[in-house]
Amino acid sequence: IPIGLPKPDIVYDKDGVILVNKPRGLLTQGNPDSLELRVQGEFPTAMPANRIDRNTGGIVIFCRDGKTLARIGEEIKDHRIKKSYLLLLQNNPEQPTQQLEQAHIWKDERQAKSYVYPTEKKGTKPIGMYWRTLGKLGEKSEYTLAEAELLTGRTHQIRAHFAYLGYPLVGEGKYAKLKAKSVGQALLSYKTVLADNTEVALDGERITEFFTAYTNGRIDPETITAMLGG
Repeated sequence: IPIGLPKPDIVYDKDGVILVNKPRGLLTQGNPDSLELRVQGEFPTAMPANRIDRNTGGIVIFCRDGKTLARIGEEIKDHRIKKSYLLLLQNNPEQPTQQLEQAHIWKDERQAKSYVYPTEKKGTKPIGMYWRTLGKLGEKSEYTLAEAELLTGRTHQIRAHFAYLGYPLVGEGKYAKLKAKSVGQALLSYKTVLADNTEVALDGERITEFFTAYTNGRIDPETITAMLGG
């Protein structure tokens, strides 16, 4: 394990399960400086139970031992662990109440890109999510903050699905044409509900820190907490 890596931002540590807030731009694993190596600097036997994209921020699940990893892996597979995301959308949709969206997705391995279809096709897999809008953000209130709870966990599911719906994520370069130079897609894994119904969510300060790059600083923890109903 490399020495001198930044310490991970641990938001939960109990019963062999560690939830870590991954910063934007950091790989979960597979790099000389990865979230995995940072966590192992504190917990040498820890292993990730899931991954999120390099430019997606937020909660990643780690386990201290193989037995816990196997259990958490089964709970993720059986959809007993729920993950919710916050995202900034272009085109300002009006969807204040929670709505179910279902479709089918196919991943092109050569392009490392996923495609969404309204009905089942050869090679596709079903996807589903609940989502709602929370309010406007941005220097001119040009973006919409939304919350999405995944019912399935496919590659690039949120990014591809919202682009398909006509509301691509702010900063999205793979599933939409970038309007300006971007630090990456505005997507944050902000809440995880474990199988025993333990709910762990990032606080307003962490959420603000992530989204401020897209809003020219016109965001604060109090606004975020109010939007989330806190």
